[in-house]
Amino acid sequence: MNPAEWLALGGLIRLMLQADGKVTLRENAAVGDLAIRLGAELWTALVRAELELPSMERTREQARLVQRPEIRALIRDALEELARADGLEASERELLDWLDEIWAE
Repeated sequence: MNPAEWLALGGLIRLMLQADGKVTLRENAAVGDLAIRLGAELWTALVRAELELPSMERTREQARLVQRPEIRALIRDALEELARADGLEASERELLDWLDEIWAE
């Protein structure tokens, strides 16, 4: 992934973790599993996202910049895995649906 795609992933993970108002142990473990699979750069992406994407709107703008289908699929799958770690909540489903909508355009 390029730096902009990593930033989008980091921001979207942060949104997903905040979507239902709580971060569970299972979600924390799922992020750790993602970092094992995707690499340590995920941790850097999460820190960058905290600093560079201070709002939901800014994170959504960054997500719109992701153009490569294979990266979109990777991000989408990672977010769904994270959301399902402790049961898919309506607010988490809304974020996934929004991504499906903007990336289908």
